[in-house]
Amino acid sequence: ETETVDSPTSAAAVTMVRNWVAIALKNWLASRMLDSSGNDHQRELGVKVREALIVANLTPETLLQVIAGEEFNDPSIWLDENLLGSLLGDAVVAGHACATSAADQLISDPTRFGTKLVSSLNSKLAEHARQGRLEFAERQFELSIKAGDERSVAALVRTLQLPVKLGPSLVERLTDDIEPLGKRLTNSSSTNAQRTGYRLWAELIKRDLCSVPTLIQLRELLTQVRDEVTQGLIANLMVVSASKRPQELEPTVVELLRIANESRNDFLRRESLRAVEKLIVDNPRTLSHFAESTFDAAINDGANAGIIGDFGSVIESLAYVETTLAYELFTRLVLSDVVFSLGTQAKKTLQHYLRRTTRAVVGAVSSKTRQQILDSVHEMDGYIQQLVVEAICHEAFTEMTPRLDGLLNDDQ
Repeated sequence: ETETVDSPTSAAAVTMVRNWVAIALKNWLASRMLDSSGNDHQRELGVKVREALIVANLTPETLLQVIAGEEFNDPSIWLDENLLGSLLGDAVVAGHACATSAADQLISDPTRFGTKLVSSLNSKLAEHARQGRLEFAERQFELSIKAGDERSVAALVRTLQLPVKLGPSLVERLTDDIEPLGKRLTNSSSTNAQRTGYRLWAELIKRDLCSVPTLIQLRELLTQVRDEVTQGLIANLMVVSASKRPQELEPTVVELLRIANESRNDFLRRESLRAVEKLIVDNPRTLSHFAESTFDAAINDGANAGIIGDFGSVIESLAYVETTLAYELFTRLVLSDVVFSLGTQAKKTLQHYLRRTTRAVVGAVSSKTRQQILDSVHEMDGYIQQLVVEAICHEAFTEMTPRLDGLLNDDQ
């Protein structure tokens, strides 16, 4: 009990346990080779050891030591859910040659294997792909595309949303499978599959892995869909597609603003506004003339702190591009009745949303305009007042000290 973990005796104990685990697995596998049922005691012990290894989450190096030996060099044991299939992903990550060969067999035609085995390997590959391991991202991509089930593709979408790269040869090899998979999912009778299909479609377009739909096609799709989350995903797809078709930027903004103004679906309305705002933020010089109409659509009696705060990103993007417009929109926003009507918690939330926006505007405008902002601070809600004073102090404290002193004297 008093020994440290790195003491010789403790290290020997760890080695002994590791060897015992390996022997238990070997005996179980060996017994199954002789008799498909295996010795009951060895089978029970082998299953317990296998489950313990899964829970233990050993380092790749330690796992590789445990699964060394001829008994582990049969691909069939790694492809059997009743044997070591649940450890296949861990063994691949550890670099076990036979397990890797077995995984390649599974990836080449996942429809031949059980969904549990496919899902287990996919999850493990996705976990390491998210850590930037290119080889695992590519294996997961191929496995998910060929498996084609909603769960596998959903895991792939999460990986594709990260800055992982895919080799051109892999993409070329799977070209004929990629686009049909997306269409099959978006046309599925399952709502979850449809959602996953549209998410996949967006990621594929971003990576130039499929054809880009036109605005007319997406508008038609929107009329056919009833699920509000899927409608929101189509609104996002309009943004992604417009980024690949510059000639459709303005028509897309017009369409999304129409949806935002006319839709009775609050979720779709908000998603459409977010889509417009993202387009303006990504193209502030080209689309700045839509900022005022977007403001009018967003800041109305039904606006909440989230909707108001989302528009802050538009103002921030315009601060150094269209400074006068950014200042005018900021002033309209902070002095609007909608802001004053929010509850206390909503105002605190809005304060968080608008912190960067306020600093961007205060930093971008002229000294004279900063003075005007500070002079109008008494007309603002208390939470916005805090933001403005904080931004003035952060961006132009020395310049504005006399005015700040005057503000303090006025308060007294």
